Amino acid sequence: MRVGAIEETLEPLKGIRVETGLPHAISNTGRTSLRYFLCATPATDPLSDREAAEPPS
Repeated sequence: MRVGAIEETLEPLKGIRVETGLPHAISNTGRTSLRYFLCATPATDPLSDREAAEPPS
């Protein structure tokens, strides 16, 4: 998980809270499929409430 310039590996069943406005990303570095739960407030529409971004290199 990356929040701003900080990267941290999360263990299974662990979570993280991201403060409003901080850039963040999640990636899978493991050998199995990544499944995660996202909870946002206020609710957002992923098709219209996001800014365009370049993919990571």
